[in-house]
Amino acid sequence: MVKLLKKIKFSHFFWFFFFLLLLTFIFRNSLSYLDPDLGWHLQVGREIAQTGQVPHINHYNYTYTGGWVDHEWLANFLVYEIYSRAGYQALTVSFAALIFLTLLILFFYIRRRSELKHAPVTLAVLMFFGLLGSLPHLGIRIQEVALLFSLLVLLIIDYYERRSNFYLLFLLLPLFYLWASLHASFLFGLVLIFAWPAIKLLEKIIKKFRHPVWLDLGEALSYRKIFIFLGFSLASVGATLLTPYRGGLYSFLLGYRNTFYMWHIQEWLPQYFFPFNYWQLTYLGLATAIFGLYIYHAWRKKYFSLNLWPAFLFLFLLAASFKSHRNFPLFFVVSFEFLILMFSSMAIKINFNDRWIKWWLRLCLIICVLLLSLAQIGQMNRIKDPFNFFPLIYPQGAAQFLKTHSEYDSYHIFNEYVWGGYLIWTYPERLLFIDGRLPQVELNGHSFLEEYLSFSGPETDKAAKLAQYNIRLVLIKAQDQDIKAAAWEKFIFGIKDSDLKGKNYLREYLEASPNWQKAYLDRTAAIYVKKN
Repeated sequence: MVKLLKKIKFSHFFWFFFFLLLLTFIFRNSLSYLDPDLGWHLQVGREIAQTGQVPHINHYNYTYTGGWVDHEWLANFLVYEIYSRAGYQALTVSFAALIFLTLLILFFYIRRRSELKHAPVTLAVLMFFGLLGSLPHLGIRIQEVALLFSLLVLLIIDYYERRSNFYLLFLLLPLFYLWASLHASFLFGLVLIFAWPAIKLLEKIIKKFRHPVWLDLGEALSYRKIFIFLGFSLASVGATLLTPYRGGLYSFLLGYRNTFYMWHIQEWLPQYFFPFNYWQLTYLGLATAIFGLYIYHAWRKKYFSLNLWPAFLFLFLLAASFKSHRNFPLFFVVSFEFLILMFSSMAIKINFNDRWIKWWLRLCLIICVLLLSLAQIGQMNRIKDPFNFFPLIYPQGAAQFLKTHSEYDSYHIFNEYVWGGYLIWTYPERLLFIDGRLPQVELNGHSFLEEYLSFSGPETDKAAKLAQYNIRLVLIKAQDQDIKAAAWEKFIFGIKDSDLKGKNYLREYLEASPNWQKAYLDRTAAIYVKKN
């Protein structure tokens, strides 16, 4: 036993408790909210399980009944199967395990590829900061598959570059077929596998001329190896065309060229929109500073050299993360190795001569990490049915009211955008105005989301707009939820309370109109019914 304990190093204890801490943060985050889209994911998954076919026609809305491509069909089916057979807790564990596995693979890959024994705190701090910045986009969310699959693609590229063994490239074909069946983020994977050979060709061109010493071009791959990889890239595109939707998958995704939703859905907003995510801004600022210092020392001091491929990934995703909060987790995972290598190259080693001080600091560090983990565990919610656990966020009472009042069954309903997914699962017999699946599709000359927002704008003729869709029932939030800014935020950024107030002019019209009456009201939702 003593011999075994002697073999166990401090780093083993540290990393065990550190990843325990990460796992508790992931679990607590998943159990702290209900994703607005989970309801429709479950309902579509149930439809696939019952019919044995992927959906092609949208029959969840009365406004848009055209063709629909469910680019998450396999993920929806798996989510429904886990939820129906094992419950919500098992679904939470599954998605938490997906993120945890991604972080573990990333960690062991970095530890194997680099000498970081002298700087474990560097890796831990950056990974912890990156996870905290990513938490708002994690939970039971299918977009998480992009993190794992992007990392796997990068590992395959790295292995091929180092070993020049093309047999591993055959894994790209089933990987992209599976990815294209799970989530539309496979498009980013295609960017990766076409950008890499393009950069390798660029390196060969640069090598023919006198290139700067601060640019690390490494051992140039032969044209044969580059074009072999390019051939597998084309084959990977072919694999995505074997999914049930064939080429229709790309036709549908082209509709996302309308970017209106990126400026009106919170997680798609740029970093400079209030409210700010300070964890993300801290991480992005730190990453930018590290990269800037590295470039300075590589160019002026000739201490380091820069590799084009990781630099491209870093800058591309850094810009994408500043443009949209939603892209931050992808930047964190994809650029993490490059960031660690840059930082560790410049880090100053700190050695403690007194071994008792060293062991005391180590013990304190492990105790702090353990206590943080226990605190997270103690604050976790025990949720069996998430659709009845958040009454102040979702219209549980209003949905029950409508179910018990059959006289409203034939009425067209106008509903809140963020409640659409919830209602699809809890009240599937009711056709909705909108939900979170199709914000970008065209409706009435512009995007679906634009048409929805026009109802609550100040200049719209509310009576004409409601009559256009024969809407006789409106289910909206009971009151406006204004964003609150701290006093120091108002002072530093010049924010005014009036800038953050979002007034719903549709509610104002319904309250004042003699043609509408309030049929239901609680702290969360209000139901207005048109008088006969």
